[in-house]
Order: sequence, then structure tokens, then C-alpha cells
Amino acid sequence: MSDKNINSSFRVQSKTLYVIEVNDKGETISFDTEDINLSTNLIECWQNIQTELAKFVKIENELVKEIEEERKNKKSDEIVLEDTDDVDFANIEEYINSLALPISENEKKLIYAQKEFYLKCREIMDGFLGKGACQKIFGDSNYKLMFNDLFDKLLPEFEKMGANTEKVKKDIYQKYMPKKSKRIMR
Repeated sequence: MSDKNINSSFRVQSKTLYVIEVNDKGETISFDTEDINLSTNLIECWQNIQTELAKFVKIENELVKEIEEERKNKKSDEIVLEDTDDVDFANIEEYINSLALPISENEKKLIYAQKEFYLKCREIMDGFLGKGACQKIFGDSNYKLMFNDLFDKLLPEFEKMGANTEKVKKDIYQKYMPKKSKRIMR
């Protein structure tokens, strides 16, 4: 009997894997075209993203209304957040502390609502596309309609794979497109 350890490994990989390059680094996401749940998972993912977007838009509109009311009733030096789409939400406390002027509690709530929205939607998309896919695709960038833009790019790929995307296309182009939210300006 020998004292040598023998190591072995293997991977079983589908021959029907469809790979999409998603960034300039050559990183990819992939789908098994024989997955019978692919179309239904796509539809569920789309619906979950739209549900989260609708919740966020409602919260955002309520907070914007409150912030506008605060501005009317009170003259202050508090900063008015015009657009926080490019905020690095991983370092949100640092961002808030870096602002030259104090911000109101409602403005803080708005920033945290955005953070929660992006985290939830990235989690939903990663559940469908694979762990870390959103980071590969978007990096640290976040903007409200980024997931709609992603679906616009994915649908032609799914058609190439033979997945049924008609319901998602119909929802995207006819049923639901969020209204532009108000921006608070000083």
C-alpha cells in the first residue's frame, strides 16, 4: 500500500450552456438553454423587480413631498439632495458625513430607501443571473431604471436561446414604465 495521496476532480457541465460577456474585463453570466424553468424564472424576476420599484417610487414620492413641504415651511441651510444615483451606498455614512451642510431626516430616509431598493433588486437579479452577476454588470453604479435597461439587453439574448419572453416584453413596453420622479432642487 502506498502513502501517496491521489487527488481527482471533475465537473459535469451542460452542453447547452449559453454564455454572455457582460463587461470589458471579459466576465460572463451563463444560462442553461435546456432549463425548463428559464422563462418562468425570468418572468418572476421581472415581476419582483417591478414590485420593488413600485414600492420604492411610492416611498420616494412621499419623502420628496415631505421634503418639499419642509422647504416651504422653513428657511434653512440644509442641503437639498438633487440626485443620489451615483452615491456609493456601501459607504453611505461616509457620504452623509461628507456633505458640507446638514441634511434633514427625510433626506436621510430617502438615501437609505435608495440603498435598500438597490440592494433588494441586486439580490433578486443575482438570484436569477447568479451570485455576483450585478456587480459584474453594473459595478458600483446604481440608477433607478438600471434593471429595466438590463432586461432590455437580456431579452434579445433570451430570444436567441429560444426562451419565451413575450410576457416580459409586453410588461416592459406596455404595462409598466415608472413615471419620472420629481427632483428636489434648491
